[in-house]
Amino acid sequence: MDEASVYIQTGLNTTTDDDVVKILKESLKQCDVQGQRFKDFMKKEGIHLPPTSEERPDSEPNSVPLGTKLTDDEIMNGLSIKTVAAIVHCSKQQPLSL
Repeated sequence: MDEASVYIQTGLNTTTDDDVVKILKESLKQCDVQGQRFKDFMKKEGIHLPPTSEERPDSEPNSVPLGTKLTDDEIMNGLSIKTVAAIVHCSKQQPLSL
């Protein structure tokens, strides 16, 4: 979730499309909530948290030079890929034996 959050922050820093911004903000909120739940679980179980990328500071999308920023289609495709990867990863986990 942390890596997805960084990707979403990067998308927010490069898009000016209101619909894309809305979707990214909703996704970022979900990533933050689910990521914190997962971190809390791992800490409770004594599992060391791996290092992740640093959060991105806010920037002005229009100040990012063309050719270095993602297009809106690339941002949304990347978000879709990350979502599918997370769902597949979670669905492949073995149930706990009690």
